[in-house]
Amino acid sequence: MKFKDILVTKELDEATPVEKPELGSGADHYIFPSKRNPNNVYKLGSEHAVDFWYDLFKNHPSIFPVVYKRGKTRMKLDRDKVVFQDNTFVKLKAGSIVPVAYVEMEKLDPKRAENEWKMLNHAITDITEDQWDFQDYVLHFAIFESSNMKPDFDLMLHVFDELKINYPDEYRIITRFLDLIIEIKKVNKHPDLHMYNFGYDMKGNLKCLDI
Repeated sequence: MKFKDILVTKELDEATPVEKPELGSGADHYIFPSKRNPNNVYKLGSEHAVDFWYDLFKNHPSIFPVVYKRGKTRMKLDRDKVVFQDNTFVKLKAGSIVPVAYVEMEKLDPKRAENEWKMLNHAITDITEDQWDFQDYVLHFAIFESSNMKPDFDLMLHVFDELKINYPDEYRIITRFLDLIIEIKKVNKHPDLHMYNFGYDMKGNLKCLDI
């Protein structure tokens, strides 16, 4: 979808018909750059979808992108989409004009986080002889933090010790991720933890992009 597909409304002054690239999207949201401030983005989704995460982001700016403004606009769908509407899920056709909420928020750099995740993948697959990559480590670590399920704590500790001794750069990276995951788990017991859900702010702080 292109930015020109967002219809102009009074509440969203930047939603002009000027074509702009979509920075990303998910099951229930779209991300567009701010024309006024290159350090900000707009996240658009249904009112129901935005309600799900807005207060969490607003109340925890050290974990999630800083939010600056919330409002309402409308969007023309470029493809068929299932949305939550009137307490049920309905399928809307491409070309439908739908009301959406928008949030202006801090832009994060996901590429750095993705590259660091890949570095950890390589190190951990070496250490575990292809038993685990970093996604496996994160899943076991998340279980360890909040569940009665039993992770492979011995392998977790072995990986951590090996990184500390033989992979100093990766060791510093993994501590940043794990420290953040601990904070995320305090406010959301079942977060969506994967390579594409993290990014760095302009001050070099690692944050979570979505829940």
